[in-house]
Amino acid sequence: NVLLEVAAGTTNLQTIQGNLPKADAKAESTSSAAIPDIIIKKVIFGTTSLEPKLPAQMAKITGDIGTLSVPGFTLSNIGTASNGISPQEAVQQIMSSYLSRLETEGINNQLMSKLPEDLRNLQADFVQKVDDAKTQIGDKLNKDIQEKTKSLNKELDKKIGGALNNLLGE
Repeated sequence: NVLLEVAAGTTNLQTIQGNLPKADAKAESTSSAAIPDIIIKKVIFGTTSLEPKLPAQMAKITGDIGTLSVPGFTLSNIGTASNGISPQEAVQQIMSSYLSRLETEGINNQLMSKLPEDLRNLQADFVQKVDDAKTQIGDKLNKDIQEKTKSLNKELDKKIGGALNNLLGE
């Protein structure tokens, strides 16, 4: 069972995944006790129950969502491509895969489908508005660049024309 906390555009699963330690090959090689590399042939995860805890305002709108159920899955051949990895790297790979699966299956597929349609559309609307703003800014910048280029070309033409007139004595 996993408590899924949703707040401020992120979840506790994303926070945990961001905090997973990164393997540091230099630190491991300079350690006084040599830790052997390992290969994990198979890790089996059973079904995971996610219990969503939404912010109070969202919970008022959505009501009781209930428990989400993420099907079990298997990870295979961890460390086999590199003839073994450190235990820390193995744990990082396993947990990263597990948390990604919970996020994809639990949040993106199940939780989002249980939210009212207007809440589901908020993200799409936001993404569309950001894209529209980027397009408008890009169009404005392109227009400003074109106008500035025309102006600079006219000034350059005048200066070149004046310089040629001076050279030719006209």
